[in-house]
Amino acid sequence: HPRDLEAARALIRLEVEAEQPREALRVARRVTDAVGAEDPESVGELVRTSMELMARAGRWDLTAEAASLIPEGAPEGVRLQALRLEIEGLQRSERHRAALERLDSSDLEGPEVQAIRSDLLFEIGEEGRARDLLQSLESSNPRLAARVYQGQELYEEALPLWQTVVDQNPDSLQARFSLGAALERTGRFQEATETFRALLGESPDFHLALNYLGYMWAERGENLDEAQDLVERALELDPGNGAYVDSLGWIFYQKGEYEKALRQLRRAADLLPRDGTVQEHLGDALLALGNAEEARAAYQRALELQDDEAPALEGKLKDAERRERGGSP
Repeated sequence: HPRDLEAARALIRLEVEAEQPREALRVARRVTDAVGAEDPESVGELVRTSMELMARAGRWDLTAEAASLIPEGAPEGVRLQALRLEIEGLQRSERHRAALERLDSSDLEGPEVQAIRSDLLFEIGEEGRARDLLQSLESSNPRLAARVYQGQELYEEALPLWQTVVDQNPDSLQARFSLGAALERTGRFQEATETFRALLGESPDFHLALNYLGYMWAERGENLDEAQDLVERALELDPGNGAYVDSLGWIFYQKGEYEKALRQLRRAADLLPRDGTVQEHLGDALLALGNAEEARAAYQRALELQDDEAPALEGKLKDAERRERGGSP
C-alpha cells in the first residue's frame, strides 16, 4: 500500500536498521511514483527522512540516489535539506568539484546555499572566492559563516562570529557549545572550560557538552575523575554514541586503567570502524598491554583513515613493529 505514508516511513526505518538500505530506497521510490505528484510536501519529507537514515548508516551513495526522488513541488526547506545531504555525500567521497557542479545546477539560492558554496570553494582550493562569499554572510548571517569557518578548521575566524551569535542569542545552547569548541581549538582552555561549565549549569543533560568537556580534559590529562563522570553521564543519555564510548576509553587510558580502556575502545571501534582517532586510541591501549601485533594493525588502519596525523602514527607504527619483533620500546 504505497499510499500509506506512515507504514512506508516505518518500513524504511526498519529496512535501514536491518542493513538493507537499498530495500528502503525501493520503498521510497514506490511511494514517490504513487503519490509524489498528489502530495509533494508529505512525500518530500518522507524522502528527506530516508536520506538522513541512509546518511547515518554511512550509505552516502544511496543518499545521493534518493535525492532524485524528491518530487517537484516539495517545500523549499525540504529540498534544501535534501540538497545539503546530497552535497555532503559527494564531499565525503572527495568529489568536491562534482558537488559544486550539482549545487550550481540547483535552482535553490539564499544564505544556506551561499554557505555550502563557500565551503566547497575552500575544498577545491579557491580560498579567495570562498572568503568573498563569507564576507557578505558575516554580517547578515554570522552563524552560517562561523559554521563554515569552523568546518574548515579556521577557528580564529570562527571565534568572534560565534561570540556575536551568542550575544544575539544568549539562550542558544548550540551556539554556546560552538563558542566553547572554538575557544578550546584556539588554545583558550580556561575560557572554554568556563563556557562549558556555565552551559551545563543551565542544561545538565546537554550531552554534547558533557562529552566535549570530558574529552578535552582527558586530552590534557586533567580532572580525569570529573571527566569520567561527565562522559558517563553523556553515555547514559546517548548509550550507542561511539564518540562518547571512545572518550570514556581514552579517559581510562589516561588514568592508566588499560584493561578498562581496551574494553571501551574495542566497543568504540565496532561502533565507528572508519574513525582513525578511535583506531589510534585502540592501538595505544593494545600496546600498553603488550599486544604489539594487534596494536600495529590498529595503527595501520588509523594511518589509512587520517592522513593529517601521518608522522605521529608512523612513529607509533614503527614502535609497535619493533616490539612485535621483540625489541625494547
